[in-house]
Amino acid sequence: MDDDDAGGYPWDGPSDDGWDRDQAAADARRTPRLPELLGRASRGMASVVDEGLLLAGITSTQFQILTRNLSVGYAAVSELADDLGMAPATVSDVLRRLGDRGFVRRESSFMDSRIRGVRVTRAGAEHAERGRREVMAIAARAVRGLSAAEVGELERLLTVVTRNLSDERERRGLRRR
Repeated sequence: MDDDDAGGYPWDGPSDDGWDRDQAAADARRTPRLPELLGRASRGMASVVDEGLLLAGITSTQFQILTRNLSVGYAAVSELADDLGMAPATVSDVLRRLGDRGFVRRESSFMDSRIRGVRVTRAGAEHAERGRREVMAIAARAVRGLSAAEVGELERLLTVVTRNLSDERERRGLRRR
């Protein structure tokens, strides 16, 4: 009688190197779904938002930089990079592309003329507003079926999770993108 007749497969049970596939499968079934669900939600939201923002004429990174810059009025590259958790080189490159499209303009700081920062132009603000409306519509559809209180609690919880993951990235020495 071969392994198949015994009801099992040759790859079931402990392997020659001592790894127990059955135990690994049982462990996988007991693994909490939270990491999987967070990853799926994050990837799903990112892909839908990216598509929506492209319809508004900007990328997700451009949207983040424009909206953050609009909220502070004037910012240096290093400030935007720190605020958004991005590498300064990434922010600088995106700002260059936004400047080429007339969405931001570079200015010297009124406090120190050696420091250059950026301001969002009217065209940039209009694209950011189109993007904001699209993102808000997507977010509303994503939480459809939840009460206002549940949405508020979800936002609070995700803020904590985001902060914890930021701390974990820092603890592991992971670079910003």
